[in-house]
Amino acid sequence: MNDPRALARVVQQEAAEPRRSVALAAAAGSGKTKALVERIVRLCLAGADPRAVLAITFTRRATVEIKDRLLRVAFEGARASSAELAATLAALAGRPATEDERERAAWLLEPLLEDPAGLPI
Repeated sequence: MNDPRALARVVQQEAAEPRRSVALAAAAGSGKTKALVERIVRLCLAGADPRAVLAITFTRRATVEIKDRLLRVAFEGARASSAELAATLAALAGRPATEDERERAAWLLEPLLEDPAGLPI
């Protein structure tokens, strides 16, 4: 694959796969935060409570960015039409979402809003 952006997207999707154990190390601006947020979302879509997912980062700025992006994803999922949500989830996972995943995505906002400061990041 010669396109660096396409290659980066493939690596990010692989890193976000909830059935894999992943340690992600890369240069600044390479998409680590994006991959981590997508991984947390995909873990939640697989049934994990977002408050039970531990994410480790090395700066407060990254912690704030991750929490902001998670809330943004959850807000977008709560507001999206069924078709929009299905398209977003398909792009995230690289495959069509299951009915359970679509339902979990629609309700992801609730546990995040209960205590966003309590997310273990």
